[in-house]
Amino acid sequence: MLVVLVPIACGGASSGTDGTGGSGGSPAGGGTGGTSGAGGTGGPGGGGIAGSGGGAGSGGGAASGGGAASGGGTGAGGGLDCTTYPQPASGSVDGIGVTLSSSAGYSIFSGVHWQTEQLVGGFGALAWGTSFQPTPSGAAHLVGFDKHVCVGQANWSDPHSSGGPTGTITYSGFSNLGSCANATGVTDTLHYCHRSSWYSGLAPAECPKQKVHLWGSVGVRTVDETLQSINGSSGGSSGSFSSFKATFGPGGAIVLDASASGGVVDHGFVRTPVGKDAVVFCVKAVKDVSEADLDRFDLEVVELGACPGAPVGGSVTACL
Repeated sequence: MLVVLVPIACGGASSGTDGTGGSGGSPAGGGTGGTSGAGGTGGPGGGGIAGSGGGAGSGGGAASGGGAASGGGTGAGGGLDCTTYPQPASGSVDGIGVTLSSSAGYSIFSGVHWQTEQLVGGFGALAWGTSFQPTPSGAAHLVGFDKHVCVGQANWSDPHSSGGPTGTITYSGFSNLGSCANATGVTDTLHYCHRSSWYSGLAPAECPKQKVHLWGSVGVRTVDETLQSINGSSGGSSGSFSSFKATFGPGGAIVLDASASGGVVDHGFVRTPVGKDAVVFCVKAVKDVSEADLDRFDLEVVELGACPGAPVGGSVTACL
C-alpha cells in the first residue's frame, strides 16, 4: 500500500523541475450570513467560506450549497470553510466518507497544463488537465485503502491562474481498478527517464530534455510515450506522497516508495497515457540508474488495468 506522509499546508506552490508552480491563493469567498433569527430561503453559497452572522437567512447560512453560518447548520453539497486547517472536504468514495483534505499545492505549466496534489481523507489525489475555461477541468486519480480509483472528472473552482482565490476542487465519476497488492499477470520491464534542463552530462538519446519518456512492453501492451514533464521529481517528505514522485502528461504520474522507513525504494505505481488509454502499472521492483538532474529507472511492473475500471459511487468536494 502506498505510504503517505504529512502534507504541506494549503495553498503552497508545487514548484517542479520543469513546470512553473503557481503561488497559493486565498480561500474562495462565500455568502454573508443573515442576521440572527432571520428566516426565508437560503441562497446558494457556491462552495465559499463560512458565512458570518446568524441563522439560515436569505443569502447566507444553511443554504443548499452554501456555507456554515454562526448559529446555523452546514449547507448540503458544499459550503466548505477553507480558512481552517486541516481543511474540510465533503462527500464519499465508494462508500468511504471524506471529511478532511490537505493541499500539497498546484502547478500551472506555461498556461497549457495544470496539475494539483492533495490528501482527500485517506486518499492521495492527483489531478491534471489542459482546459482552463470557464474553470480548469480534467481527470484525476485517487490512491488509498488498497485501491486505485480513476476519477473521470475533476473541476477546479476559482484557480490562481485567473487571478482569483484558490477555491475548491470537485472529483466525480469514480471507478475502481483494484489493488496493486493483488495484481497478477505478466511481469515485464518498463523504462522511465526524465532529463532536466540543468543536466550537464552526455544526454542519452532516449531521454529528451524536459520530457518524460516511458518505454517497454508489458504483456501484450507496447509502451513508447514521450510526454511533457509538468511537475518534476520530488522525494522525502515533499508533497503528499513519499520517496519519489513526478507528474507528466497530462494524466501521468510515477510514485515510488520503500517497503520500510529509510529502506530501498522498491514499489509504487505508474499511471500514464498509452495511446488513448490511461493505464496503471503496479511497480514490483525498481532499479535506479539515475544521475544528477537525470531521473532514470528500470521498473519491474504488472499492468493493473486501464481507466475507467468498475464504476463505484460517490463524489467529493475539497478545499485546495
